[in-house]
Amino acid sequence: MHIHKADGTTVVQHFKLEEGTVMLQPDVREYFPDSEAVNTALRSLIALMAQMPSKRKALAEKKHAA
Repeated sequence: MHIHKADGTTVVQHFKLEEGTVMLQPDVREYFPDSEAVNTALRSLIALMAQMPSKRKALAEKKHAA
């Protein structure tokens, strides 16, 4: 990781990523600054996805209706 400091210097730090670690792009990180924010958003998305009928299920229902 490159850390650009206010005085113009750059510090390079190396980290060992743990299993399950996800790297966020800067534009995403702006909205989700920590793990709690990311997990809350993803849980909301999972709940919405569970409410949506799958394409396969929708196609099967169309076939039975015809």
